[in-house]
Amino acid sequence: MRGWIEAIRDKDEETKRELEIATAELQSKITKVQNEAMGQVSKYKEEKEKLEERMQEYSKSTREEAERARAEYIQQMANLQAQLEKATSASASERDDLIRRISELESRGSGGGCYVM
Repeated sequence: MRGWIEAIRDKDEETKRELEIATAELQSKITKVQNEAMGQVSKYKEEKEKLEERMQEYSKSTREEAERARAEYIQQMANLQAQLEKATSASASERDDLIRRISELESRGSGGGCYVM
């Protein structure tokens, strides 16, 4: 009978060691997966920040281009208006040409470009 008890204890010890090994392996896998997940989160945040930075740069450059186009439009309109005022004593065809150019510029829209709000 004593042999049976020792055999059961030995088997229990062996099972306990196997469970400890399996537990350690599972814990190692869990740790690996957690580290990979944290790495992915970190990469996501970095990519998101880069994308937001590019979007801000794009928005800024678009806004600057719209402002430049508007300033150019205003300058062209002022130049044409000044030429028209000078042309009051000039020939009728020159005056008609200036009026046509002003109308063309106005028909392209105020600013001549796209605007970002």
